This record gives sequence, structure tokens and C-alpha cells, in this order.
Amino acid sequence: MKKQLLTLAAAMALVPSFSANAQAEIEQVWLYQNAILNDGWDGTAPNWASEDAIKSKPCARFATGKDGRMYTINMMTMSIAEVTKDGLVDLYKLPSLEGIAYEGIPDYYGTAISMDDAGNFLVGHYFTKNGLSNQIYTVYNTATAEAKHFDLGYPEGTDAETYSTPEQYGTGVGLGRIDVVGRVCGDFSNEAVFFIAPQGKGFAQNIRFVYAYAGGDFNDLSLDANEYTPTYLGTTSVTNIVQPAITNISEYGETVEDHSKAYILNSTEGGKWDVIGCGAGAPQAGPCFNVQTAMRNTPPSKNNGFDTFLFDGKRYFVHGRNVVTADGATTINPNNTAPMDIAVWDEDGNIVAEWANPDYASNAGYNSIVAQAVEEEGFAYIHVYVSTGKMTIGNGEGCGAAAVLKFYPNGSAGIEAVEVDNNNAPAVYYNLQGVEVANPENGIYVVRRGNKVTKEIVR
Repeated sequence: MKKQLLTLAAAMALVPSFSANAQAEIEQVWLYQNAILNDGWDGTAPNWASEDAIKSKPCARFATGKDGRMYTINMMTMSIAEVTKDGLVDLYKLPSLEGIAYEGIPDYYGTAISMDDAGNFLVGHYFTKNGLSNQIYTVYNTATAEAKHFDLGYPEGTDAETYSTPEQYGTGVGLGRIDVVGRVCGDFSNEAVFFIAPQGKGFAQNIRFVYAYAGGDFNDLSLDANEYTPTYLGTTSVTNIVQPAITNISEYGETVEDHSKAYILNSTEGGKWDVIGCGAGAPQAGPCFNVQTAMRNTPPSKNNGFDTFLFDGKRYFVHGRNVVTADGATTINPNNTAPMDIAVWDEDGNIVAEWANPDYASNAGYNSIVAQAVEEEGFAYIHVYVSTGKMTIGNGEGCGAAAVLKFYPNGSAGIEAVEVDNNNAPAVYYNLQGVEVANPENGIYVVRRGNKVTKEIVR
């Protein structure tokens, strides 16, 4: 990172922004919007013999993100594509599935996409096909261009029934359509985990825990999806998302009970926020409850996307936001119930930062939100992607839009690390609340050296 020298006056002027009253900020890095990205797809099998377009439109419903870059599935070319500020750029052509079929339906790649910590991709199959769309997956190794296909089937001891009462969970698991998956934690070439949430009937939502193991050799990769956690949350959806509650796979325990506590679920129905839940007794249960309570008193978004992350030991939640403020009152915007707008909640249920795209408005659609803490730089990436069937303002049926944001919990957006020009005076470090720190660790500090005061990132 480029370092800048600050004069004493300039440095002193910055110190108040690091007080206990510092406000969190969101900085927009880039924004992309396309009015005709998602329409024109009919759900039929692709023409694998085609040299270029094997579908009529990209139909990029969901996306994933890492390090400020975003990726989706281009169903027009059956490729993993990067979403940039200038549009889609195909990166990896997925191998042909010609001749493969499940339940008599020709196989094809769907819209579900996620990625592991090493940059390998998880891709779902069978967009919109109930049952199949949550069972068939491909893991694509970007380093070797190898792809491995998996049929997760049903968990052992269950069947295809979608029972809707707790008494019936013992023999059935909801296995309806699912087109979106949460973050992958770990490396598919070694060890990784992720969750999926197939839709059940009534109010049943079951959470499947998927364990991936390769032991260092991608060719040995296997996926075990036999563990699942029955839930009865009061709502169910084809696009509910389950995110890992941990940031490192080493944090997982060894038992099924440990696994069941390691998730955070966003469950919505008809635009009504209902649950942000997690495993009973999980460490994150308190923050989940606080945010759930706050969101039930806040105009919700129909969009399903959400993520959660830890920063400096505190948990944050990111979700869509849909509000109109007039005469001091906050109400739902009836012309924009599925917006691109997002808000960040802290673990006490307070909104600490918001971001909006005023040029995107819709009453139906899907979205992906992927957050990634970069604590050594003082911010977290928030990758936001939305797609919809019809815009309610401007042009566009099948609009897609993407944005990369930086969330600064301590209000340091746009401020770079600095170096001082007096190395002889002893350094005295203060944290962002003005308390002197004897042994500073990774983070941002106010530093005094003699008559000079600066702000520095300590790594």
C-alpha cells in the first residue's frame, strides 16, 4: 500500500475520526448494471455442440465474490465469468455434460455458484428443477482446469418427502429446488465445508452440511452430505441461504452437534423478514437474536441475499434494505420491494452503515451478498449482486447489477496508512477509543512520536 506523510496539523485533524464516536462508512469501489442480462432463458438443455452461445441469454442469477472481484455463471456460454464494471468476462469454460442425464432430464449447469478460500468454484446444476438442482454439483479447480461432478443424493435414512412437522423430520428431508449456496469455508484441494438449505413444505427448512475432503490431491476430492439439521422456522423459501459462522475450517468441531451450531441462516418469505437463525446454543445465538428482532421492526427487502462476518472480534450482518423516509417516518417503498440497497447491522441489532443504488428498483428478484473481512487493511469487502425479472423504473426486464463495496467499521474510508518522518522519538500507540496500547497488534492506531501525531496500520 502506498504510504503518505502527514503534517502535524493534518494528523491531529484526523484523530477525532478515531474516537469512540467514529461512524462506520461504506465506500463504493465500482458499480455495474445491465438491463437485459437475465431474460430469454427457457430452461431447456443446452446445445453442447455450439461453438459459442449455447443459450439465448447469460441468465446470471447469482454471484460470488472474493478480494473485490465477482464471479457468476454465464449460461449463454456455460462458463464461469467475472462480473466487472464493464460487464461479463468469461474466464473458465465448463466441460460439456452432453450425454449425462438424471431422472431422464439432460444435465446442464445452473445458476448456483460459490468459491473456496483458494479460488476454486462450486457450481450447481439444473436451474429451477426441483430436487435435482440441490443435489448435483461441480467443483472446478482453477489451477488445473479440472472439474469433478457430484450427486449428493439424499441424506442416509431419509427420503424425498418434504414433511412439514417436527414429528416427521426423522424420516424425511425437504429436497426441493435450490439455486444458491452460501460461502465455502476451506480449500477443495484439501478440506472444506459448506451448507445448503433445500426447501421443504409448509414451514420446514432443512439445512444440509456438506463436508469436502481431498487430502491435498484434488483428484481424490469427495463430498459427504449425509448430515442435516431439521429446522421449523416458520418460513421456507427456494432461495434461503445458510452461511458458515466461522472464518477458518479449523474452527469446526468433530461432532454433528458442533456442525449444527456452525451456521447462520437467512429465511424469508414473501418479502417478510422472519428469521436469522443459528444452531441452538451456538456462540453467535445472541447476535442472531438481536439482529432478528431489529429486522422485524425494520422495513424488509424481498431479496434473499445476506452474509455475516467477524471484524475485530465483533459480528456484523449484511442484508438488503428497503425504505422510504418522509416526515420522520420510515416505511416500505412499494415500488422497490427488491432493491439493490444494503445495510450493515452490528451484533447489538443497530444499523451502522447503509448503501443504495438509486438507479435500480424492482419488485421481484434474487441477490447474492458475500462479505470478506480484511482486518489488516481496516475494512471488509462487501460484494453485492442482484438480478430481477422486471425493473419498476427505467428500462429493463431481466436486469442484473453488481457492486463492490468497502465497509470501514471504524470510519476510516479513504484514509491510507501513513509513515512518520521522525524515527528517533519513542512511539506511543492509542487505539481508536483513545486508550493507550502497550503492545499493539494488527490494526489501525493513532501514534504519537514527539510532537508528531499520525495514524498507522500495524501489521
